[in-house]
Amino acid sequence: MLNSNLPEPELLKALLEPLLEDFNYWLDRSANLLETEEIPFLSDEEQSDLLARVKQAQQEVGAAKGLFQATGGQVGIETTALMPWHRLLAECWQVSARFRSLQSRSPWKIRKRVQVKFEVKSPTLGNVAAHLTTSNKFPVNKLLLAETLL
Repeated sequence: MLNSNLPEPELLKALLEPLLEDFNYWLDRSANLLETEEIPFLSDEEQSDLLARVKQAQQEVGAAKGLFQATGGQVGIETTALMPWHRLLAECWQVSARFRSLQSRSPWKIRKRVQVKFEVKSPTLGNVAAHLTTSNKFPVNKLLLAETLL
């Protein structure tokens, strides 16, 4: 619990500094999710828009944090400036929870936006190269594919 006897600048620093750190942390996690995963229930445009809004909020939080630090914690941030960040994070948390829920029910665990390349060497088949791209629309289980090729 916070000490209500703290002078105003110290109280402001005790509240605002960890709050801005939390915003940074959750915005970074949201950006990482949106940059590395294909979210099947969002169109590409919706996902790009959400990522753009997250990146904008990251810049705003960074600017607020810089101003707060530059003034030695002598300035506050209006609640009206904090609320859009909070609403954006609530939206990102909902997307993340729904995505993780879908992912946990899916037998296909490859969900990254990466291209997977591997080579299978077999005495009977010779060298067989398999190139596949993972996506949420066409998930590929590379171990199952490798067993099938062998």
